[in-house]
Amino acid sequence: EQRHKTDPTSHTLQLLQNTRINIRQLLIDDTARALTWRKRTYYNKSNKMDTLLARTLRPRTQHPHITKIRAPDGTLKTSPTEIAQTFSTFYTTLYNHSPQDDTTITAANQKITDFLTQLNLPKLHTAAITELA
Repeated sequence: EQRHKTDPTSHTLQLLQNTRINIRQLLIDDTARALTWRKRTYYNKSNKMDTLLARTLRPRTQHPHITKIRAPDGTLKTSPTEIAQTFSTFYTTLYNHSPQDDTTITAANQKITDFLTQLNLPKLHTAAITELA
């Protein structure tokens, strides 16, 4: 590749392409040998109580999907307990509708009411309302 970069001719391009084809073929051959060995090993040891069966049956440990998280104060939490606590705190504050935050809830309810009154939604007639009740 370096030679082709310094001397970009059709001859060096052809050499580069041939080399890449050869490398790709070597990788394919190596993969084919590995697959053949694996098939042969599984065939030979398929019905025997051997390490292959033990490794296949051994439960694999599950890795947690979230390995670290940044807390609101900027610190990085890495232990599963701290990560769970950070999530718990976040969702508790997100969905906290306690009476202590009454002014915030009232303002939010007023915004929702204003939005819904501005929409031109279809309404049921009084006869339909009494029929459904």
